Amino acid sequence: MKQTKTGEKIEKKESKVQEITNILFVDTEIGTRHLITNYINNNESDSLKAFAAGSVAEAVRILWDNKDNLEIHIIVVSYFLSGRTSGIELIEIIRQLGFKDIPIFMLTRRDVEPELDRAQFWGVRGFFNKTTITSDEIVKKLRRYIKEVMLYEAEIYEEKNRLVKNKSGESQYRFLRWTSPRGKNRGICLGRSDGAFDENEEDFDEE
Repeated sequence: MKQTKTGEKIEKKESKVQEITNILFVDTEIGTRHLITNYINNNESDSLKAFAAGSVAEAVRILWDNKDNLEIHIIVVSYFLSGRTSGIELIEIIRQLGFKDIPIFMLTRRDVEPELDRAQFWGVRGFFNKTTITSDEIVKKLRRYIKEVMLYEAEIYEEKNRLVKNKSGESQYRFLRWTSPRGKNRGICLGRSDGAFDENEEDFDEE
């Protein structure tokens, strides 16, 4: 466990497959912020833990305090933040500070859809309609993302060094697996251990 300057204790990552997923919600509306974080912490504490930031500065501070261990695993940012910085601008700041791999989702509304291409450019994985979605639906969508993507990313980490031995017993090939944006495994590419790549590809579906 590690304690941030704001007094929040964040679970440290203990294994490649995360047991506790720490989610940071950034929204300047205190009602929305507390509604979602309280729902998660009261009902999903076995596998999810929510932290709240009520300002851009607070969000950056929480991330920066924990940057060495990447203890925030998912960020949900509201498009509508009071002050000079919008949600999309905060996402730009987060990426420019070096947090390039943390999945980010955005709370938004239909009337800002033209702006969403900009959010996708900065790697936003999905959008929640703030006017209609419930806390339960947000949790279900995040759980689906965790199941379909994060576990596959852990498999990539474990399998990328697997070696396929040729008939002489020499280690010549290694498995490389990639995923689609939705987290589905799309195929295996056999890469030569000397850095060269064959063109063999195989589409497959996992159960």
